[in-house]
Amino acid sequence: MIKRFLIQLLFRLLDPEIKLSGIDDKKIDEWLARQWQDAGYHEYFRRRDLTLLKTMGSGIDDSTYRTYLGKRLELLAMLHKIELAYSKKVKDTEKRVKGRANKKVNK
Repeated sequence: MIKRFLIQLLFRLLDPEIKLSGIDDKKIDEWLARQWQDAGYHEYFRRRDLTLLKTMGSGIDDSTYRTYLGKRLELLAMLHKIELAYSKKVKDTEKRVKGRANKKVNK
């Protein structure tokens, strides 16, 4: 059982992104980047994280604990994706601004 779990975890780590046809990843990244600046998302994240941690620490059985652990990992992964999308957006904006400034200087 543990061997199967470790193998599944290894596959998830090696190939975390599943490519789906008809999904616009650019729109998803734009939405994720906007969430980083939204105070409401940060409050939701804090509340959900604390709720999961309190439940995990309340002495639940092993199977239920793993379920809540998976939920928390998913929540943390979402926060990480949001942070990465925001960082990428900031870098892209900085590159465009520098590119425009260089064009004006060269003229």
